Amino acid sequence: MPILYEGRTAEGFVKDAPGLDQLFEDLFRDYTSEELAVIKAKYATEGDVLEAPLLIEQKASDMIRHYASVVLPEGFKAQVVATSRQAAVTYVEKLEQARRELVAELEALPAGTLALPDEEVEKLEPGQRFLVRVHPQLAKLRALEIAAVFSGDHNDPESWWEWADKGKQEDRIKRFKRKLAVEKSDKTDPLSTDGKAGLLKAFQDATAVVDSSGLCLFTTFAWSLEDIQPQIDAACEGGFSLEKLLQIGERVWNLERDFNLRAGFTAKDDTLPPRLLKDGARSGPAKGLTAQLDKMLPEYYQLRGWTKDGVPSNETRARLGL
Repeated sequence: MPILYEGRTAEGFVKDAPGLDQLFEDLFRDYTSEELAVIKAKYATEGDVLEAPLLIEQKASDMIRHYASVVLPEGFKAQVVATSRQAAVTYVEKLEQARRELVAELEALPAGTLALPDEEVEKLEPGQRFLVRVHPQLAKLRALEIAAVFSGDHNDPESWWEWADKGKQEDRIKRFKRKLAVEKSDKTDPLSTDGKAGLLKAFQDATAVVDSSGLCLFTTFAWSLEDIQPQIDAACEGGFSLEKLLQIGERVWNLERDFNLRAGFTAKDDTLPPRLLKDGARSGPAKGLTAQLDKMLPEYYQLRGWTKDGVPSNETRARLGL
């Protein structure tokens, strides 16, 4: 995956010194070691300056606004590398502060301003124009989480334990690898079993409806069952709501299950090759993980209204008229 590195500077503040970034990134570049020692004695060490809350606050505000206008619209997340653990903790505080401030500004935009045509938006002063352009990202900015990840030490203050906890770090890294979405859900996380049984049932029922309609299943890449339902309802002269179509799909799957059971198949056949059940993935985000079918299959049976042996219950048969 291509990675874009973009250099940015933000004006910082320290007593008796205008522009910390310029001080360390520009002025120090041409100084001798003796001159550098004098400057450090006057303005503090480089580490002290890079950890200065006011400097980080300025940088954090610039980062959040740049991220909201350039990176977030493309669906990407972001990482910040800090010079120290103290700086990392300060960045979390200041980035969260900058996020809240930007969200408040976006929420305060008048509806009339948001409704302006593009040519009128271009006439706004830069700050207002920026907010109008970024407003479509408001929901994502509200849900955005900011966290630090670093190694801990037994002398760390208690407020740092949250960021050094290995279990929480693993969870945050796992969630960071997911696709960016407002909804906090494990359903689309390929590394989690949570919600997968329900997701599978929903897709199976909808697929059965499309197959039964005579339409090509590949067309569902362009439209959903909500788009197909009015067509089926019109073609069949009414009486085919979305709920009825999903029940039809469920009937199809239960009829197929009955057919397989009468053909001699049992729950023991609801399995995968041993390699997928016993051998963990050798590489990638799922390295070391297996399919965990033993966790998902009982939940699937329950959602289907089947017994623990994978047989449609009497209640399910009666509900579906089988």
